[in-house]
Amino acid sequence: MSVTPHVNLPLRPSAGPDQDAATGRQAPPRAPAKRPRPAAGAGGGPDHGPEDAKLGQKNNILGALAPAAYARIEPDLETVVLPHGEVISEADTPIEYVYFPETAVFSMVRHMTNGAGVEVGTIGFDGAVGGSILSGAITLSARCVIQVAGHAKRMTSAALLATVAADAGRNHNSNSKGHPPNLATLINRYSQALFEQVAQSAACNRLHALEQRCARWLLMTHDRVEGDEIPLTQEFLSYMLGVRRAGVTEACGTLQRSGLIRYRHGHISIIDRSGLEAAACECYGVAATAYTVLMGPLLAGAGEH
Repeated sequence: MSVTPHVNLPLRPSAGPDQDAATGRQAPPRAPAKRPRPAAGAGGGPDHGPEDAKLGQKNNILGALAPAAYARIEPDLETVVLPHGEVISEADTPIEYVYFPETAVFSMVRHMTNGAGVEVGTIGFDGAVGGSILSGAITLSARCVIQVAGHAKRMTSAALLATVAADAGRNHNSNSKGHPPNLATLINRYSQALFEQVAQSAACNRLHALEQRCARWLLMTHDRVEGDEIPLTQEFLSYMLGVRRAGVTEACGTLQRSGLIRYRHGHISIIDRSGLEAAACECYGVAATAYTVLMGPLLAGAGEH
């Protein structure tokens, strides 16, 4: 992968500072790894930590709130179990709920008038779905479908807007140095990181080879699931990449013959993470670095105060 420097994406909130091996500069905190990850110089994807943020949160945005701030919204949060393939929302339908994924992974899929579609965004425990309502959006711009089954927390859009209004009324300088970020700041900052991901995906879908795009997609999903196995059929992957299944079969076959993945019975196992990063295009690293730069400072000391 040709991104220089590459900064590890701090998906899980963590407990202490670290240093970026490629730049020598102080990097945003990272949690201890659940499983080995390549060093920053090898392409370094996100690290997953064995301990979630305080209050037991598995979602970065919720985990970065101060305990008192989380306690105020807890009555409005509902835990939902989401099966693979479930459509959470169609494009251009009102945003009824805002979701905070924990183990589920969401895909934003943009469709054309002829029915053809392609994934433009992947959202897991790193962010939120529907947060654009804070910037005045009324509907989602793409179909939202569950890519990997799991659970998430959600709250109604009305409850989120009420929370943001109440936070603004408190005027407690929650976004100044030494104070934890409020919910609106976290969601709005993540929305910018998601925009960076979507913009990079648009360029990637047009400019890069299918094998590179397939590797990038697998890396992004791998970052957002537990373990090294992704429950995924080639048919669904072809839907995400907006190509015919035959093309995905060929791309996955190439990656498997190279010893990077193993595919069988609707599951893809990541065998050689660093090799898969080398096979991917630069877009994986660009999106990961954007998240680090935008969200890293807000996740530092998550759940404290």
